Amino acid sequence: MHESRRESENALATLERVTRSGTWILWPEQPPRLWWSAGTRALLDWPDDAPLPAVEAALAQYTERCRPVIAAAVEAAIANDGGWELDLELVSAAGVTRWVHTTGEPVVEDGRVVRVVGTIQDIDARRVAEERAAALAARNADLEQRWKLATEGSGLGVWDWDASTNKVYFSARWKTMLGYAEDEIANDFTEWDRRLHPDDKERAYEILNAHLRGESEAYRNEIRMRCKNGRYKWILTRGQVVERAPDGTPLRVVGTHSDIDRRKYLEDVAGQADARFRGMFDSAHQFIGLLEPDGTLLEANRTALDFAGVGPDVVRGTPFWDCPWWPRDAATQERLREAVVRARRGETVQYQAAIQGPDGRSAIIDFSLKPLRDDSGEVSLLVPEGHDITRLIEAQRALDERERLFSASFDHSPIGAAIVSLEGEWQQVNQALCAILGYSETELRRLTFQDITHPDDLDADLDNVQALIEGRGQHYRMDKRYIHAGGGVVHAQLDVTIIRDPDGLPLYFMSQIQDVTERHRMRDAILREKELAQVTLASIADGVVRADKWGRVSYINEQALRLLRLVTGDILQRPFDENVQLVSEIDGEPLRSPIRGVLQDGMPGVIPADAALLLRDRTRLPIEGAATPIRDDRQQLIGSVFVFRDVSDTRRLSRQLLYQASHDPLTGLPNRREFEGELESLRLQARARGGAHQLLMLDLDHFKAVNDRCGHQRGDQVLVEVATVMQQRLRASDILARIGGDEFALILRNCTESNARQIGAGLIRAVNHIAVMLGDERLPLGLSVGMTPVTGECSGSELMHRADAACYRSKQGGRNRLASGPDEAVREPPAAIAP
Repeated sequence: MHESRRESENALATLERVTRSGTWILWPEQPPRLWWSAGTRALLDWPDDAPLPAVEAALAQYTERCRPVIAAAVEAAIANDGGWELDLELVSAAGVTRWVHTTGEPVVEDGRVVRVVGTIQDIDARRVAEERAAALAARNADLEQRWKLATEGSGLGVWDWDASTNKVYFSARWKTMLGYAEDEIANDFTEWDRRLHPDDKERAYEILNAHLRGESEAYRNEIRMRCKNGRYKWILTRGQVVERAPDGTPLRVVGTHSDIDRRKYLEDVAGQADARFRGMFDSAHQFIGLLEPDGTLLEANRTALDFAGVGPDVVRGTPFWDCPWWPRDAATQERLREAVVRARRGETVQYQAAIQGPDGRSAIIDFSLKPLRDDSGEVSLLVPEGHDITRLIEAQRALDERERLFSASFDHSPIGAAIVSLEGEWQQVNQALCAILGYSETELRRLTFQDITHPDDLDADLDNVQALIEGRGQHYRMDKRYIHAGGGVVHAQLDVTIIRDPDGLPLYFMSQIQDVTERHRMRDAILREKELAQVTLASIADGVVRADKWGRVSYINEQALRLLRLVTGDILQRPFDENVQLVSEIDGEPLRSPIRGVLQDGMPGVIPADAALLLRDRTRLPIEGAATPIRDDRQQLIGSVFVFRDVSDTRRLSRQLLYQASHDPLTGLPNRREFEGELESLRLQARARGGAHQLLMLDLDHFKAVNDRCGHQRGDQVLVEVATVMQQRLRASDILARIGGDEFALILRNCTESNARQIGAGLIRAVNHIAVMLGDERLPLGLSVGMTPVTGECSGSELMHRADAACYRSKQGGRNRLASGPDEAVREPPAAIAP
């Protein structure tokens, strides 16, 4: 008995530690008494050897705003008026303010409340994340869209490994993550093994076996797995032994797979600037610094400090123009201030400048000031850089300045550098590149970059190269993988610039290659810890129902009871289908019972994406979840587990964000982004299958006068009326959008030019009939229209430019009329609509 109790206490302590939660009991008799578990004491920073506070003192730990809420909840529970489940803010004994999720439930014996029991859980990180996400969503619709996409794409693949038989259950999501249908992968451990990247296999088994031996609490690793199409995808795999034999042998291991291809790419981009500047500061011979956007110096490299004869603390925090290497004349000061202002606006400033040292030394530098942007596109840092070109000037510019600077720094650059022919041959490489790739200079010059590029990255690299050769840009940057001479993979940031002769013909490529492999590993370690925290928080919000082989409920957790709005007596030991009914959230049609499906088929089941619980009051609660079979040691089916969660907020927010991101809030019409997407789709269709389609740009005439004389409120009403009357004259297949101010755009699908002209004339007449009154005066309102056919030979932006140019000719031709084509004269409007 004591041993069982000790095991229960140990299990409770472990659960509280992992979930950052605790339990408590309140006895309401006078005087009231409290009991806190170790988890509660840790959460409230209460010393283990300190006596517990009185009830009033415990409630006083909540913030002033939350204190009356928890006090009222406690009073209601003591009065047997129900329990509570609240998110509240408190201040711990150590003075730490954090958000907690607290629950309480009265325990009644002989008609009176003898105690109140409950839990408390640290949700501060989740709360802060939610508040930050909400703030970002309110500021920026683009960030809302990214958040939505991240939320929709965060599904996990589940695996359940029976180590005694080597059979593994792989969920449908696990399989589709690699591009397979559910019936294309067998439930066998070899399916996982044979898809592992050869370079990852040894490490994967080392980490897995260490966990199986009990050397780690959980199994976590990042591996590459081969997809159905042959390419390798980065996967974050996590798992844990959930059942062991008495001798410690693992019997069952459960875990998840997450697709982290995109995440690794984003992390690489975020760290590239840091790697570049760190290398520059470590060994660059030019003058380099870092400035705040207001011009305050943050850092200067050793070359700059040695030239000025000062230490870093002397200049750090000083306005850039007041640093000791600049002449003190007013012209130099003003020019530097102006350069900071221009760079802060996003420009790159470059000119020659004179600098001076403490002992009369002077130099001429090729000075540049470049802006660096953060993820939101805002300028966050300025990078001043100076190349000493004094000798070049004294030699009367005998050689081209940029070529000399390159020649001086190429071999000693800490960044891999190369000159590459148009065919991909390494013509010249520096020692840094040889060290990164593991080849000697001689070996590299016998190869092409194609020979040592990872197969999955080669096509994208070649596409970028072809774009430079064809003149579609001068530079490209990409993250790619090289095959090291030792057979491993090197993650690198590649920057390539094409060099042309004076006539514009391409000569060769200049390439810079930075090894970012270690940064990959460091960021991945951080993200694994973050992912574990997120999974832990998510898991405690799931409802869990277990049924025996006859479909009778044998266990249900509190979250499931809350979501189903039931009490234990309503469902325990009763058939699952009596109280749990699934329907389509869209049309209310009944869905197959998840438990019955598992018991009949013996296979795991995934709930449809539109599933909802049909509650007793006939309301529908959107959920997501899955049902899994339970088998005994002889693999006989003995029951099933149904796990689900409430996704009402997620589905509602997804629908809301999708609509807001694609529609104009004033008129309800599609916005410019949505319209450009429709146009691009139609353009590709026209290129593939042909067809007559027309693009119209529509601009209101005299609308500024309406705004100026009637006010913007009336102007907004006019825009709504214009959108309404035009929409009424269009077909269901036509797409009308407001793309900004008083400008509209229209796609006419499967429409000849002649019919499009009639539709355009009808729209002009409809707008003319809108009466904009100012007292007894009717203000003029017209519509200028530009039209161009939609073809696959032009880009979407070029099509819109052509239609916009035609609309401009309509304006020049007298307004209130339609023009089309690049050279067509503006057509006079019909007499009935002439202004």
